[in-house]
Amino acid sequence: MPDLGLVIGVYKNSITKYNSYVYQKKNETNRIDSTTVFEIGSATKTFTALLLALEIQRQNMQQFDFIDNYIPKEIILNRQLKNKILITDLASNQSGLPNLSNDSYFSELMKKDPSNPFRFVDTKYLFSIYRFVI
Repeated sequence: MPDLGLVIGVYKNSITKYNSYVYQKKNETNRIDSTTVFEIGSATKTFTALLLALEIQRQNMQQFDFIDNYIPKEIILNRQLKNKILITDLASNQSGLPNLSNDSYFSELMKKDPSNPFRFVDTKYLFSIYRFVI
């Protein structure tokens, strides 16, 4: 994998275009393109907040709605979380839900695969640490 890389996708008028930027070592042969998998982090919070703001502006959601209204029916929220977390709490990091970078969760994942600890994070794992029930 190259030392540094970035892929930007732009969707406009039903057309998606990708631009790749890469800093590679002299003998590096790996390519970065639209199929490259990157580990994501806090960058997704910005996109989530922007999409949330757009949905509030379109009046598809309300600023003071609880997440309970948007969770699929087959997922049951722990009683302690019912009517406690606003959708805007998710965008502003005030939900009180656990963070995967929390030492206990991260060390557990690192034991499974130090080179790619987040590959074991699936729906079941997330629901268990977020205290949801399927």
